[in-house]
Amino acid sequence: MQGRFVSLIRGEQGDLYCIDSVCYHMGGPLTIGDIEEVNGEECVVCPWHNYPVTLKTGSKLYESMDFQNGKLQPSGWKASEKRQRVHEIEERLDGIYIRLSSTEVISRRSEDAEWQSDKWAFNKDAARNCQRTGAESGADGKRRFKSSDGKYVVGSRAGSTSDIGLKVYSRSGHVLEEQREGCTLGKPNTMDTRIFKPFTLLRKEKLTPSMSVFTFLLAKDQTLGILHVQRHVQVRAFVEGEPIIREYTPISDLSKKGEFDLAIKLYENGKLSRVFSDMKIGNSVEMRGPFGTFTLKPRLRRGPPFIYAGSSCEETKGMPAKNITMFAGGSGITPMLQIIRESVHRFDVYQTLFFFNRCYEEIPFLPLLRELKNDGNLALHLYCSAGPIPMGNEDVALGRFSSCVDKNHVCSPDSEDGSVIIICGPHLFNDTVQHWVKSKVGYKSGQVYVL
Repeated sequence: MQGRFVSLIRGEQGDLYCIDSVCYHMGGPLTIGDIEEVNGEECVVCPWHNYPVTLKTGSKLYESMDFQNGKLQPSGWKASEKRQRVHEIEERLDGIYIRLSSTEVISRRSEDAEWQSDKWAFNKDAARNCQRTGAESGADGKRRFKSSDGKYVVGSRAGSTSDIGLKVYSRSGHVLEEQREGCTLGKPNTMDTRIFKPFTLLRKEKLTPSMSVFTFLLAKDQTLGILHVQRHVQVRAFVEGEPIIREYTPISDLSKKGEFDLAIKLYENGKLSRVFSDMKIGNSVEMRGPFGTFTLKPRLRRGPPFIYAGSSCEETKGMPAKNITMFAGGSGITPMLQIIRESVHRFDVYQTLFFFNRCYEEIPFLPLLRELKNDGNLALHLYCSAGPIPMGNEDVALGRFSSCVDKNHVCSPDSEDGSVIIICGPHLFNDTVQHWVKSKVGYKSGQVYVL
């Protein structure tokens, strides 16, 4: 950063720190050291000499010794200050911001350095130190550094004097960067149905007072691997030692590469809600997928989708669904949103959405839903169980499901092209809607799907 190589380190408690990458002592790769708690402070421990450096202040901690009754006895922890330079860091919703506390270049042999790590921050000889280990690395203090230590051979014959095949590092940080790229911990992952993998949080954006969109990192040029609408991923976190698994439907474009979005409703007493509420940019959570026991697939290049349901989604031959009526309650909008957005591009289908929320402020994706309605393939019915509703929102009505839904707005179950009902929301909502569409509108069990 501005010629100085620094490291961003997330502590065990989730705090974010910015510290010089190269160790103040002998140019060791401090940035890849273990994070440990020493005397109640979070430290990064240099892998060369095991010096603990506090992430907050950059001080070296050590346990002092005093003579007591003629014997050396521990006398408590002390700190050697001005060892590893630290920098200001601020974490915001749109990213991480750093302000360097110094950009001054200091020679390694100079004694004129405010912090000891200043003598290594720009030194290209430290690149060799970080690349090699053992006696050849200079870690034991016996080997003198040479000007050639800024280079190491890549693919050349041993002993060759040619510069062909040499890779030049202007500073040690470049070597550390390559070492990180070769490490699987923290790297972007690809989604896998077999195992849980950690996915890093890139951004988060509040949609409503209780719902936020969390954007996670994927491997470069990779998608989630969702080929058929409607698919979800499983999220796992350990809360008080107990594994908690929940399912969430991605809301981003399924062809999106490099990242994906989950819309998550945060409940006051929800176990996983607490995990997401506490997540900061750079934190990760385990996921696997995609999964689904209900899916829409095309039979033809263009035409109505066919719906499959069952443990393998192939247990039925599939039925055409030219007319899809959806009932969503609260966060139950996420699978509907995936169906609606993907159907715009892939299927010849007419869709009707009944969307219920507690109040106007809790309606997520309202601008997007209105935009999709204007495209002409979506009939949109929005309801709130409590007011007020701001002026200019004539498409939002007050009322609960049992009193406000007109069965004439639901596609006929006897359509020759095929009609289905899809329901997603709280359990009581699902049961109520399912009973209503069967008893009042005439849908059969095979035409009603609860997600």
